[in-house]
Amino acid sequence: MNNSHCKELPSGILKKMFLSGYSKKSKLFFLILPMVVIVAIIIVYYNHLTLSGANYPKKTPHIRHPGVVQEIRGFRFAGTHDGREIITIKADKFSIEKKKVGFLRFGLMNEAILKNALIRIYGEEETKVPANNMAEKTHNVTFKKAFSKDVLAPIFLKQVSCVNISPVRIELYKKDLTVFSISAKSATLRLGKRDILFKGNVRVDSGSRALTTSQLRIQPKSNVLKCDRDFVLMSPGHKRHGKHLKTDIYLN
Repeated sequence: MNNSHCKELPSGILKKMFLSGYSKKSKLFFLILPMVVIVAIIIVYYNHLTLSGANYPKKTPHIRHPGVVQEIRGFRFAGTHDGREIITIKADKFSIEKKKVGFLRFGLMNEAILKNALIRIYGEEETKVPANNMAEKTHNVTFKKAFSKDVLAPIFLKQVSCVNISPVRIELYKKDLTVFSISAKSATLRLGKRDILFKGNVRVDSGSRALTTSQLRIQPKSNVLKCDRDFVLMSPGHKRHGKHLKTDIYLN
């Protein structure tokens, strides 16, 4: 064999033989392979950091809804009048959000929202003297001051138009005795109308009497309850059904 041909094999013929021995797909594979290896190394390294917690916070920060102005979890509030505690509110969460009408929220008005709230009101005794002085004096308990703007001002801003509570339980006390309680799936304290609208599985207990209905409205200033839905009023030895009812907190 000629020596000149032997010298050409390593640099010429062998190179041509190597390149011609692979298809275009094989050549492309060898070009992409290093990139795949690099990406795999980066992924393994990132997963290692995530599992070990290095350079990452242990707790995910709470993401607030864009419509939320203020939010407090484990909410507690005590309102006073003339130096006396007249209302306490406990709720799992209290928030003030931009008022929603349909699918839109308006920035000018807000609504306060209480989740799973227990409201206790310590009423004042109100004595009424009959005009003709013939009937006896009546001693009732009133809680009209408990929902006044002066008492609730520390938690409800001027821009708050209503307070939504779900679910809710309100208890009215005379000293240490519960004289009235009401529970419902939801309640709306309408500051403009100065009333409270209860909806869903509404139950009122007052002494030995009980009232159940789907919707009920209370006017705190006058202690009047109004119902325009099917109701059942139970008292010892008597059960009354109806659709329209107007009564006081004693269910008289």
